[in-house]
Amino acid sequence: MQKSNIISKFIRTYFDPSLDFRIQAFNLLAFTGMTAGIIAMFTSFITGMSINIIVSLFTSVFAFTLIQLSRKKNCYIFCYRLTVVIVFIIAFPLMFFMAGGNHSGMPCYYVFAIVFTALMLDGRDMVIAVSVEFIVYISACVFAYLRPDTVTFFETESDFLIDTLSAMITSSLLLIMLIILYIRIYNNRQKQLEGLGKLKTEFLQDISHEMQNPLTIITTGIDFISSCVSKPDGACEALKALKIVQNEAMRLGRMVGSMVKLVAMSGNTESREKVNFSVMLNNCAEMFRLILEKKLCTLRVDIPRNLPYVYGVADRLTQVLTNLLSNAVKYTHLNGQVTLEALYDSAFITVIVRNSGESIPPAILPHIFERGVSGKKSSGFGLPICKTIVEAHGGAINVESKPGKGAVVAFTLPVYGGQSEVRGYE
Repeated sequence: MQKSNIISKFIRTYFDPSLDFRIQAFNLLAFTGMTAGIIAMFTSFITGMSINIIVSLFTSVFAFTLIQLSRKKNCYIFCYRLTVVIVFIIAFPLMFFMAGGNHSGMPCYYVFAIVFTALMLDGRDMVIAVSVEFIVYISACVFAYLRPDTVTFFETESDFLIDTLSAMITSSLLLIMLIILYIRIYNNRQKQLEGLGKLKTEFLQDISHEMQNPLTIITTGIDFISSCVSKPDGACEALKALKIVQNEAMRLGRMVGSMVKLVAMSGNTESREKVNFSVMLNNCAEMFRLILEKKLCTLRVDIPRNLPYVYGVADRLTQVLTNLLSNAVKYTHLNGQVTLEALYDSAFITVIVRNSGESIPPAILPHIFERGVSGKKSSGFGLPICKTIVEAHGGAINVESKPGKGAVVAFTLPVYGGQSEVRGYE
């Protein structure tokens, strides 16, 4: 069981589907680089290439250092670039000349390096890096052909066979794993598209159902007002009916607006960017602190100063926080307390909002994220909207509530991993 937990934690930390593709691919390369370096040391020992033992050892240590640095400091783009320069542009050509040149398996690694660089970098960085790699690799091959005295050749044909097979197998497996990662992302996108179609149908069903009651009341009220107008003493009754119609019209507007907003959240069509989540949390806390003070309540805030950035739509993440804090304030009684807390590990930030007031009725709790399900003080669309936004950002949200002990809402978001601005959610 403990072994299974360790493996699950490893996969969740380095290859969670919610992580950006480039982060997963980089982690894959780093761990494969460590493994390949260890294998290459044994291969070099067998083939007698003693200098390659040192290079392979360096590769393993370098890969281990990079993956720890990128995970702890969230500097993935820097690590991508460092990998391209140190490993692909410098180390690979050196290994090429020290281990057989054109009569070796290194050209297989050249192909992998170019493909990996094209996947990991964007725009001008990608064009420059791939161009440099092509120039360096072609030059190395041509120079080794013209000056064979600069190449350390394998002593036997079997040594050449071992090196070629290991290079071919390693680079092929890496490319296959990258393709698998891309296929997984494609399948997730397909599921999202299917979900959008289902959401559209549900939206039309919901809005046609929910609009019936207020429209009936409005229509009936207008007819009643019309009949009152013709009566000499009907002004008072007409005003009462008009007030009811007005309230229903306003409620209808709020309801439709919330439902449209919920669908828009699932469309995932907005640009994401690097967001200073710590500042966002503190700003929202200060905004609600004033509201709580008017209710003679307190707000406790526990947010680490070194909280990592997140990658998302700032307005939507703010909407999640304001919805959750607004609910907490709404259900907190006089002299109560609302708590806003943030925790984080290497991959995720967890935000917790607690209130000491009313708890969620047990009958409602299992359905709290369903549209239209709510207590007496809400429309039933706030939490579904929060859930849609959080999940669109690669996170998760849950609610706990015990009778007489208020409610606790917690949601997680992946930390920023060096992504560039894109359209839509991945």
